[in-house]
Amino acid sequence: MRYLPVFFEALCSLDSPRIRIVTQVRSLLFKQGVSPLPFARSRRELHLLLEAIAQTGQKPGLFVVNTHGAELMLGDLDEIIGATPVFFFRHKLLWAKEETEVLKTIYGVTQRIGKLRPRLTVTRRYGALNSEQVARRAARQIGSFARYGDFRSLEDQLKPEHSGFYRSSTA
Repeated sequence: MRYLPVFFEALCSLDSPRIRIVTQVRSLLFKQGVSPLPFARSRRELHLLLEAIAQTGQKPGLFVVNTHGAELMLGDLDEIIGATPVFFFRHKLLWAKEETEVLKTIYGVTQRIGKLRPRLTVTRRYGALNSEQVARRAARQIGSFARYGDFRSLEDQLKPEHSGFYRSSTA
Protein backbone atom coordinates (compact mmCIF):
# COMPACT_ATOMS: atom_id res chain seq x y z
CA MET A 1 0.00 0.00 0.00
CA ARG A 2 1.49 3.30 -1.07
CA TYR A 3 -0.59 5.72 1.00
CA LEU A 4 -0.90 4.28 4.49
CA PRO A 5 -4.04 5.35 6.39
CA VAL A 6 -3.59 5.70 10.16
CA PHE A 7 -6.75 5.46 12.28
CA PHE A 8 -7.48 7.27 15.55
CA GLU A 9 -10.54 6.78 17.75
CA ALA A 10 -10.46 8.09 21.33
CA LEU A 11 -11.19 5.82 24.26
CA CYS A 12 -14.35 7.80 25.04
CA SER A 13 -15.90 6.89 21.70
CA LEU A 14 -15.78 3.18 22.42
CA ASP A 15 -19.09 3.14 24.25
CA SER A 16 -21.46 2.36 21.34
CA PRO A 17 -20.75 0.34 18.19
CA ARG A 18 -22.61 2.90 16.09
CA ILE A 19 -20.40 5.71 17.38
CA ARG A 20 -17.20 3.73 16.71
CA ILE A 21 -17.21 4.66 13.04
CA VAL A 22 -13.44 4.37 12.62
CA THR A 23 -13.66 0.77 13.83
CA GLN A 24 -16.46 0.14 11.31
CA VAL A 25 -14.37 1.60 8.48
CA ARG A 26 -11.31 -0.47 9.45
CA SER A 27 -13.43 -3.63 9.47
CA LEU A 28 -14.79 -2.88 5.99
CA LEU A 29 -11.30 -2.12 4.65
CA PHE A 30 -9.98 -5.37 6.12
CA LYS A 31 -12.75 -7.26 4.31
CA GLN A 32 -11.60 -5.53 1.09
CA GLY A 33 -8.10 -6.86 1.68
CA VAL A 34 -6.58 -3.49 2.56
CA SER A 35 -3.78 -3.78 5.10
CA PRO A 36 -2.03 -2.78 7.28
CA LEU A 37 -4.59 -0.69 9.15
CA PRO A 38 -2.70 0.89 12.08
CA PHE A 39 -4.95 2.05 14.91
CA ALA A 40 -4.50 4.16 18.04
CA ARG A 41 -6.85 5.23 20.86
CA SER A 42 -4.68 7.77 22.69
CA ARG A 43 -1.91 10.27 22.00
CA ARG A 44 0.61 7.92 23.59
CA GLU A 45 -0.48 5.00 21.40
CA LEU A 46 -0.36 7.27 18.34
CA HIS A 47 3.24 8.31 19.13
CA LEU A 48 4.29 4.67 19.56
CA LEU A 49 2.46 3.68 16.39
CA LEU A 50 4.12 6.41 14.33
CA GLU A 51 7.54 5.39 15.66
CA ALA A 52 6.86 1.78 14.61
CA ILE A 53 5.68 2.91 11.17
CA ALA A 54 8.83 5.02 10.73
CA GLN A 55 11.01 2.02 11.57
CA THR A 56 9.48 0.16 8.62
CA GLY A 57 10.42 3.02 6.29
CA GLN A 58 6.81 4.04 5.72
CA LYS A 59 5.00 7.23 6.58
CA PRO A 60 1.30 7.96 6.99
CA GLY A 61 -0.53 9.06 3.86
CA LEU A 62 -3.78 9.90 5.64
CA PHE A 63 -5.04 10.20 9.21
CA VAL A 64 -8.62 9.05 9.84
CA VAL A 65 -9.91 10.59 13.08
CA ASN A 66 -13.21 10.25 14.93
CA THR A 67 -13.57 13.58 16.71
CA HIS A 68 -16.17 12.17 19.13
CA GLY A 69 -14.39 11.89 22.46
CA ALA A 70 -11.26 13.52 21.03
CA GLU A 71 -12.49 17.12 21.06
CA LEU A 72 -9.94 18.27 23.62
CA MET A 73 -7.10 16.38 21.92
CA LEU A 74 -7.46 18.00 18.48
CA GLY A 75 -4.74 20.58 19.16
CA ASP A 76 -2.28 17.88 20.22
CA LEU A 77 -3.26 15.69 17.26
CA ASP A 78 -2.65 18.66 14.98
CA GLU A 79 0.99 18.77 16.09
CA ILE A 80 1.40 15.01 15.65
CA ILE A 81 -0.29 14.87 12.24
CA GLY A 82 1.68 17.73 10.71
CA ALA A 83 0.87 18.40 7.05
CA THR A 84 -0.54 14.92 6.37
CA PRO A 85 -4.12 14.93 4.98
CA VAL A 86 -6.90 14.18 7.49
CA PHE A 87 -10.32 12.56 7.21
CA PHE A 88 -12.43 13.69 10.20
CA PHE A 89 -15.62 12.01 11.35
CA ARG A 90 -17.89 14.31 13.36
CA HIS A 91 -20.67 12.81 15.45
CA LYS A 92 -23.88 14.71 14.86
CA LEU A 93 -26.16 14.70 17.90
CA LEU A 94 -29.85 14.85 17.08
CA TRP A 95 -31.22 15.63 20.53
CA ALA A 96 -30.13 16.04 24.12
CA LYS A 97 -31.49 16.98 27.51
CA GLU A 98 -29.30 20.07 27.68
CA GLU A 99 -29.35 21.85 24.34
CA THR A 100 -26.72 24.36 25.46
CA GLU A 101 -24.26 21.53 26.21
CA VAL A 102 -24.81 20.04 22.75
CA LEU A 103 -24.27 23.42 21.11
CA LYS A 104 -21.06 23.95 23.10
CA THR A 105 -19.79 20.56 21.90
CA ILE A 106 -20.77 21.10 18.27
CA TYR A 107 -19.38 24.62 18.07
CA GLY A 108 -16.34 23.65 20.13
CA VAL A 109 -15.35 20.98 17.58
CA THR A 110 -16.02 23.35 14.69
CA GLN A 111 -13.85 26.04 16.28
CA ARG A 112 -11.06 23.57 17.10
CA ILE A 113 -11.00 22.15 13.57
CA GLY A 114 -10.99 25.70 12.22
CA LYS A 115 -7.89 26.51 14.27
CA LEU A 116 -5.88 23.54 12.98
CA ARG A 117 -3.05 24.11 10.55
CA PRO A 118 -3.96 24.23 6.86
CA ARG A 119 -3.87 20.81 5.20
CA LEU A 120 -6.03 18.71 2.92
CA THR A 121 -9.06 17.86 5.06
CA VAL A 122 -12.35 16.04 4.64
CA THR A 123 -15.04 16.17 7.31
CA ARG A 124 -17.88 13.67 7.36
CA ARG A 125 -20.84 13.93 9.75
CA TYR A 126 -22.51 10.80 11.07
CA GLY A 127 -25.06 9.74 13.64
CA ALA A 128 -26.28 6.48 15.12
CA LEU A 129 -28.86 6.06 12.35
CA ASN A 130 -26.55 6.56 9.37
CA SER A 131 -23.17 5.38 10.66
CA GLU A 132 -23.18 2.16 8.62
CA GLN A 133 -23.93 4.00 5.38
CA VAL A 134 -21.30 6.67 6.10
CA ALA A 135 -18.76 3.97 7.04
CA ARG A 136 -19.35 2.05 3.77
CA ARG A 137 -18.87 5.17 1.66
CA ALA A 138 -15.80 6.23 3.64
CA ALA A 139 -14.26 2.74 3.35
CA ARG A 140 -14.61 2.87 -0.45
CA GLN A 141 -13.07 6.34 -0.56
CA ILE A 142 -10.22 5.58 1.88
CA GLY A 143 -9.46 2.30 0.09
CA SER A 144 -9.18 4.16 -3.21
CA PHE A 145 -6.96 6.82 -1.62
CA ALA A 146 -4.72 4.14 -0.09
CA ARG A 147 -4.18 2.58 -3.52
CA TYR A 148 -3.84 5.68 -5.70
CA GLY A 149 -3.17 8.64 -3.40
CA ASP A 150 -5.70 10.88 -5.15
CA PHE A 151 -7.22 13.13 -2.49
CA ARG A 152 -10.19 13.84 -4.76
CA SER A 153 -11.32 10.24 -4.15
CA LEU A 154 -12.10 11.29 -0.56
CA GLU A 155 -14.34 14.17 -1.53
CA ASP A 156 -18.02 13.70 -2.26
CA GLN A 157 -18.88 14.70 -5.77
CA LEU A 158 -22.18 16.57 -5.74
CA LYS A 159 -24.40 16.64 -8.81
CA PRO A 160 -27.19 19.20 -9.23
CA GLU A 161 -30.72 17.87 -9.56
CA HIS A 162 -33.63 19.53 -11.37
CA SER A 163 -35.02 20.65 -8.04
CA GLY A 164 -31.96 22.82 -7.44
CA PHE A 165 -30.69 20.55 -4.66
CA TYR A 166 -27.49 18.56 -4.87
CA ARG A 167 -27.06 14.83 -4.39
CA SER A 168 -23.91 12.88 -3.82
CA SER A 169 -22.64 10.86 -6.77
CA THR A 170 -20.64 8.64 -4.38
CA ALA A 171 -23.59 7.46 -2.28
